Amino acid sequence: MADRLAQTCVAMLTVMGWAIVAYVVAFTPVSSGAQTVLYSAGFVAITGTVALVLELFHARRGWHSSRPRAIHLLGSGMRFAVALEFALWLLSLRMLTIPLLGLIIAGFLLLEFLFRKAPSNNDNDVGT
Repeated sequence: MADRLAQTCVAMLTVMGWAIVAYVVAFTPVSSGAQTVLYSAGFVAITGTVALVLELFHARRGWHSSRPRAIHLLGSGMRFAVALEFALWLLSLRMLTIPLLGLIIAGFLLLEFLFRKAPSNNDNDVGT
């Protein structure tokens, strides 16, 4: 029950993020406040989208008997959203080059590799 509620919340926040992005792009005049809202809503939308797509990917592949839920994949989504929005920011400044894009992609892949290989502390023993 809690997993379904968490998955529904991730899906609702993702849809709300994309709706805010669409509203800002379509109806809001260009300003620094609109840009802040756009990047914030885009971060939420991209993070949720990546988490939901990864959950579907794990479900289709059937790698694990207990497949990860979208709420547990938000970390990967956030790392992807940071890399993508950093690249978009550099693009808006006309500073994004192919080598710099390669470094951003390599950095994202390195972080994903390190986070997947890191030991997980799932036990709730605090202070032991």
